[in-house]
Amino acid sequence: MRRPAHPAPSYLAKLRPIAALLVAGLASAPVEPAMARPRSEAPQAAPTVPDPLVIVVSLRKQRLTVFNKDGHVTDSPISSGQPEFPTPTGVFSVIGKEVEHESNIYEGASMPFMQRLTWTGTAMHAGNLPGYAASHGCVRLPSAFSERLFGMTQINTRVIVTRDDVSPLPISHAKLFTPPAVAPPADQPMVNALTSRVASLAVMTPAMAAPLPASGPNQLPLTAKAKVRFAETAKLLEAIKPAEAARAAVWEHVKAANRSLEAAKSDINSLDSVTEDARADVEKARKAKLKAEAQLAAVMRKAESARSPEAIEALAKAEDNAEARLLDLSDKYDAALAAVAKLQSGMPGLREKLQSAELARRSLDDELKKTNQALKDAQSAHALAKREDVRYSKPVSVLVSRKDQRLFVRQGFDPVLEVPVIIENPEQPFGTHVFTAMRVKDGASLEWSVVSFGAPAIKEGRKAKSLPTASAASALDRIQFPPEALEAISDVVKPGSSLIISDEGTSQYFGGGTDFTVNVR
Repeated sequence: MRRPAHPAPSYLAKLRPIAALLVAGLASAPVEPAMARPRSEAPQAAPTVPDPLVIVVSLRKQRLTVFNKDGHVTDSPISSGQPEFPTPTGVFSVIGKEVEHESNIYEGASMPFMQRLTWTGTAMHAGNLPGYAASHGCVRLPSAFSERLFGMTQINTRVIVTRDDVSPLPISHAKLFTPPAVAPPADQPMVNALTSRVASLAVMTPAMAAPLPASGPNQLPLTAKAKVRFAETAKLLEAIKPAEAARAAVWEHVKAANRSLEAAKSDINSLDSVTEDARADVEKARKAKLKAEAQLAAVMRKAESARSPEAIEALAKAEDNAEARLLDLSDKYDAALAAVAKLQSGMPGLREKLQSAELARRSLDDELKKTNQALKDAQSAHALAKREDVRYSKPVSVLVSRKDQRLFVRQGFDPVLEVPVIIENPEQPFGTHVFTAMRVKDGASLEWSVVSFGAPAIKEGRKAKSLPTASAASALDRIQFPPEALEAISDVVKPGSSLIISDEGTSQYFGGGTDFTVNVR
């Protein structure tokens, strides 16, 4: 599985169809451009989504274990990568899902119920389990279990791959993120306000393709900032209506001007056609007149050489007839010329009418462009606001790196914040600690779990020396979270959100379309 230039998993179309929202510019062409209109913002029924999960893959035990807020859920044997194609260890998340997938590295090998962990070829999927590590780096699962796991997970589900077996443990600490205290709205649950803003979202990152949180006991009420944001989104939607009306009014004038322009062109084309026919009549009359003149001249030459009275009388009659015919044809020729002249006399007026119609049409171009741009801006502003609303529904991920001395925040796989962080005793290792918000407690706070790993060993000569590792709680004690980071995180933290504290920065598998990935032993 090679990483695409712009990751856009095909499961988007299968798992969550969404309406396309057109925000492209509108040209002022005679044909009316198609304008996308937002779908209804009426509250919709909430989908049901799984509780946050933490998946642990133990390479040594060749086993995958699933944990939720209540602990162990299920487990299964696996077959991981063989020594020449090892499965990478580290902190990952599900970044793509496909029910039916074919490898583009291994000659189209079938990978049913594929759940992607990296963009460089590591995934969980159904496959053969010989009882030992035998894959090319993926985590093979029994077919029935793979299908079941596929239905349990969602984009952003945490997956930890380690040598040894580890388990999440519950943890409480004052520095673990807590949402601001807010009272739930009396008239509608959180999800109604949320789903009403995402009905016609078009551009979504893979993380944003996951279902929205359902209303229920494991959901937090809207924060004050979210309420303000959703209200602003509603205002932006309403702002589209007058922009559409203004553009429609201008377009009606444009269509009327186009009709006048086409009528003027049609009149000129009709006159050109009639004039062409009249000129053909002129040419026909001219040829007939020339023929009659030739016939008259021939009769007159014969009359000059005639000797008998009978011949002279016959030629005189013939000459009279030829002259009469010539006079008739001359009259027709003159009439045809006059008809052409009359037709041509009307052309200046028609050309003036055409010019006026062209000027009237061009005079509307600027106004049409302005109303097109105003509508485009209103739709774009609404689409961007909805994107932020959708981002609010996604778990937030935070990484504190001792190596970088920085705090990073992502939401919906998109970077949100990066700030320096103060770490006490920065020379002392942390190890790696993955905290996950598992459920809402008392309707207003969060319960957390943590998975901890030791610090990597260092070699002194031929022996490896293990560095002392801070416990998860002491690691939190040593971090001074910047106030601006706490404020931003608290507004969006929810079940499924995570905090990773690590000695290292992000791993080589981190990038666009991923959550934070961190190396572990």
